[in-house]
Parts: sequence; C-alpha cells; structure tokens
Amino acid sequence: MFGATEFATMMLDLERISQASVEALFAVGCLQHELTMNQLHILLELNKGQRYTVGELSHMVGILKGNMAGVCKRLEERGLIMRRRGQEDERMVLLQITDSGKCVVDDIFQQIQQKHSVAFRSENAEVFEKILEGLKALYALLEQI
Repeated sequence: MFGATEFATMMLDLERISQASVEALFAVGCLQHELTMNQLHILLELNKGQRYTVGELSHMVGILKGNMAGVCKRLEERGLIMRRRGQEDERMVLLQITDSGKCVVDDIFQQIQQKHSVAFRSENAEVFEKILEGLKALYALLEQI
C-alpha cells in the first residue's frame, strides 16, 4: 500500500528535480536577457494575456508581496512590463507585459525549441500527452490536500 510517507518523500524528490530542471531549461535565456527566475516567471504569467494586480501575481508566482514591488519595478524600468490604474477603481494597479517583454519571452521559447528540438518531435507527442495527463491528476490531488 502506498502511504503518506512515500507520497511526501516522492513530492520532495519531485520538487528538487523539477526545480533543477526548470532552472536548467531557462538558464541561458535568463543569462542572455539578464533576468532572474522570478522575473522570468512574472513575464511568463503576464505573457498569457491577462492583467494582474501585484497581489494576484504575487500569489501566482510564489513571491512575497513585499518583494514583488521591487521585482516589478526593475522589469518596468527595463520596459518589459507596465503598470496601469484600474478603470473602475483607480486605486487598483494592474500589471501587463509590454511588446518588449513579449519579444524576450518569445526569444527564450525559441532558444528552448532549438536546443531541445529532438524532445519536441512529433513522435514524442504520445509521451507528452501521458505526462500532461499525469500532471493534471497530480494537480487535482494536490488541490485536495
């Protein structure tokens, strides 16, 4: 029988391996564009097309709200994101990615595609589908915990 101890141990291993793999995947792009992983994570979330408040984005990317202001300020100074006041409530500040920010994200994804083109071949589509199904099941389970 599979118990809590085995699950917790595997989750810790997964976290360690996942973090190292993600950092390796994005390392060259981050270095080239002088981004931290936190800054890249913000750009990736904003690149999905939504506008977020600092608090919403803080929760999504796992950065303390007190640290978000500084991280976002540096991205804004570089012209990669912009802050806009809410139309309905001017006290609300919304963040969105700029065209320059989108170009940075596109460039990083192109680098990943080129570097790992073998992994992204069509014959691996079935493997990716299985992985995605497994991840969705894991996410659903973790939301229950």
